[in-house]
Amino acid sequence: MKSLAPTPSSGSRSATSRTLYVASALVVIAVAGIAVRAVLMPQLGHVADTFDFFEWASSLAKRPVAAVYLDPEQANGVQVNYPPAYLYVLSLLPGLHDTCVGGVPWSDPGIVQGLRREAMRLLYRDFAERVRDAGTARRTLGAKAYSDTVADMESAGLGEEFRDARVRTYADLVEFFEQHLLGGSHLGAGHRSVLVFLKLPAVLADLALAGLLFAAGWRWAGRWPAVLAAGGVFLSPVVVHDSAYWGQVDSIPTALVVACLMALVARVWWLVFLVLVVALLTKLQAIIIAPIVVAVVVATLASRWAGSAGEVRKEATRLAAALAVAGLGAAVLLFPIVRGSALKQLLGIYTGLGSQYPYLTVRAFNLWWFFTTGDPIITFEASPRDDVATFIGVTPKAIGFVLLLAVVGFVIAAILKRRGDRPTVVLGALLIAMAFFCLQTEIHERYGYPIVPLAIMAALVLKRRYWWVAAGASLTHFANLLFAGLAERPGGPPAGGITLALATTPALTYAVAAVNLALLAIAASDLYRLAFVSPLTGNQPAETAPPGGTAGPRRRR
Repeated sequence: MKSLAPTPSSGSRSATSRTLYVASALVVIAVAGIAVRAVLMPQLGHVADTFDFFEWASSLAKRPVAAVYLDPEQANGVQVNYPPAYLYVLSLLPGLHDTCVGGVPWSDPGIVQGLRREAMRLLYRDFAERVRDAGTARRTLGAKAYSDTVADMESAGLGEEFRDARVRTYADLVEFFEQHLLGGSHLGAGHRSVLVFLKLPAVLADLALAGLLFAAGWRWAGRWPAVLAAGGVFLSPVVVHDSAYWGQVDSIPTALVVACLMALVARVWWLVFLVLVVALLTKLQAIIIAPIVVAVVVATLASRWAGSAGEVRKEATRLAAALAVAGLGAAVLLFPIVRGSALKQLLGIYTGLGSQYPYLTVRAFNLWWFFTTGDPIITFEASPRDDVATFIGVTPKAIGFVLLLAVVGFVIAAILKRRGDRPTVVLGALLIAMAFFCLQTEIHERYGYPIVPLAIMAALVLKRRYWWVAAGASLTHFANLLFAGLAERPGGPPAGGITLALATTPALTYAVAAVNLALLAIAASDLYRLAFVSPLTGNQPAETAPPGGTAGPRRRR
């Protein structure tokens, strides 16, 4: 009779099969995500941000970052308001593009002119309809309207054609647009290659973010949760839209925040502080992780204090060495700025963020959205200001700051209570990211981006329902990006879909904002029960003992 006992090699074959399944799933995720991005990257997404990055990159390829900080005219009059880390990346893009792509170089005047024509085509695609509805076809263009239009046409390389057309009335302007702008896309291969390279750093950061979440999932929860985590972020509509279509770079500081959080859980101090410094010198919004770092440092030292004096000295030495490494990293990144005498201008970027957009909300679906009209077409300047005292004598800006500070204090107390264990640290980071988006004034629609990957991290160590939190946040913030994009389309949104629904139904936008607040409440409730009532049950791993404790056996994968 044939034995049914496994052969010595059956276990290795089973492990190999599981590895192949995981690898196959990752390949499918990567191919699907890259295919979608390949379609979106050559398109002109958010016009203002795209032109800012293009002008910055073009200028930085010719002159140092400090010179651009000192004189905005060095970037064709476009004010540079980003910290230096990403500007160093931008400075490499024109040269990299011209090396890798043959044909029209980055600096060719036809590139920027073609991009501007395409932007105008999108902006004025239904200009004739708007003129007809307004009954202004025979009205003569005013002096300012005419001069502004001349400037726009000059920037698009159509100045001579515009003057020769002898445009006098809005009907003449409609005819000119139809002849020179609205016939079809103005993007050729050279324009599309520039758009791809402008978006490439953010798309690569998408891939890095997926890799980080896969690594966290593999270590914390097993193979298939790791695959789900990687796919959940790489295929998330908000992640894809923000990087590959809009052209923004929120994936870069978010990937650094996730890396910092993973290093923090593992107590790799030098990596924690170094990544934190790089993140803050990339975008200030990465500051959401700073209170978590401080709380974990205090919790770690407190746990060592309960032991011997030698343990305290050893941990303090490790922290001091880590701070030295971070200081060295900061010195390297800031040296060109200091050498170019632009440190004052850089500090002004950080200190000026609190007054750059003094409005309740910059189209973010958060608490303050309920105090707006819900109209997507108006500029955010039409939103009520946040620096005007309310009926209780306090400004909305102060109220939002106090609310955020209360959440940060609550998170720090929870981390100290649990001595900085993994579930509390991850959930605390998620809660601060949610509070930053939902409770603060002056928040842009994109600032909820980190919520999605942080919710996925929470799903890896806490209740499985955080997969649903991540999915819900991904959809609400994707809707927010679609809505915000309408402001760049004065002619109105394209017909159909959720975009049209958001544009025509303010109640729907308020409902989305309410969902964001509900997700914040869920995270706050869970953190309270985790830290102050009883531990959450679910798929949290056994090795979550506090620093200095003994971790349980590792989970089988």
